[in-house]
Amino acid sequence: MAACIQKGGTLDLDNIGANHGDTKGAPGRVAAPRPQIARDKVNMTRSEMLDRTPVLEVSALTKSYAAGNWSSRKAITTVHNVDFRIHRGETFGLIGESGSGKSTIARMICMLSDVTSGDVLFNGRNITNLGDKAAFSVRRDMQPIFQDPQSSINPRMKVFNYIAEPARIHGLFKSRAELTDHVHGLLQKVGLAPSAAQRFPHEFSGGQRQRLSIARALSLNPSFIVADEPISALDVSIQAQVLNLLIDLKRELDLTYLFISHDLRIVRHMCDRMAVLYRGVVVETGETQKIFANPQHAYTRLLIDSSPIADPKLERERLARFNIDGLQDLEVSDEQPLRRIDGDHFARV
Repeated sequence: MAACIQKGGTLDLDNIGANHGDTKGAPGRVAAPRPQIARDKVNMTRSEMLDRTPVLEVSALTKSYAAGNWSSRKAITTVHNVDFRIHRGETFGLIGESGSGKSTIARMICMLSDVTSGDVLFNGRNITNLGDKAAFSVRRDMQPIFQDPQSSINPRMKVFNYIAEPARIHGLFKSRAELTDHVHGLLQKVGLAPSAAQRFPHEFSGGQRQRLSIARALSLNPSFIVADEPISALDVSIQAQVLNLLIDLKRELDLTYLFISHDLRIVRHMCDRMAVLYRGVVVETGETQKIFANPQHAYTRLLIDSSPIADPKLERERLARFNIDGLQDLEVSDEQPLRRIDGDHFARV
């Protein structure tokens, strides 16, 4: 997988697809080579997206928190009237800096945090602030992959119990043998040996622990995955391997992804459409390639300019036009309407 790492420790996205075996010598590793994945097989065409039914629709989604003491309570709004829809079979990217509200949106979609106002429709059903009993059945078809595998995995559970727990709770299998076959199959899908089921999480590398998190997310055979910065906590040498795995699983299992990241290079490679989030407000949305070719909002242009370029000449030009101080004067409001730029490309300009 060394071909995916450039000098200086940067990720070479052009070579993603060659292999997604973990290079660290931790237990339970499968190092079989993977075939190269063509870019036209990773992303969907526009006609394919339009022919698909939206699996998720978010409308005027807002989240506020109470702050202050009993004598001076006030509400702090972190997500402002967010709207987007995700079509079945596509990868939708949600991008923004830390603190922009990306993970808050993910938690509301996964019913891990209450919605202040607005609606979340999943497969045509309004799942906003569902009770525990009603949410139980919905969660079987929607699963999250969290950012840090070390904090999201129970260190006291063996891998078998960690992956099998959702299937046990939902009663998917009648016998221990069926459940064992299911867990072993999931381990193989994510590139680990079945023998890994009898080990504890601390015996694995960071990349392998994230594979375990992916296996648990697939335990209920969901159709929709919320991947909240799934590679940002991993070494650069491991990131491309996990991206390869997510791409392969999407094609094999016909999954739909909400892919959250702060890295535009990865979003450009992975996502069919995207939304740019700034201070809890969607400032630009549309097809990924159109936004990169013609960014309209000042914050989107700043994000694109912040990505380093391998070519020294182009890098000097990028540094010359990059001005982080411009953020201090950048105002954004959800009251400003999104204006159509081209097709389904919209921006608050």
